[in-house]
Amino acid sequence: MLVLQLGSIDDLDVLIQMDPKAFFFTDHYKSYPAVLIRLAEITTARLAETLGVAWEDISTKRAPKKKRSR
Repeated sequence: MLVLQLGSIDDLDVLIQMDPKAFFFTDHYKSYPAVLIRLAEITTARLAETLGVAWEDISTKRAPKKKRSR
């Protein structure tokens, strides 16, 4: 099993609807933008795509803002 932080809580619903055997959550993660992944139930391609999208969403939000020069 893998816990993956997502860009938003809305992404959780999309993933669970897309593949409920692979993606799920527990009460502990109910109001947190994260999904649990059953590694035995997910294809390598879908896992790679999901990790890539999550990484892009998270890294974009955390990127420092560039200062404007005067």
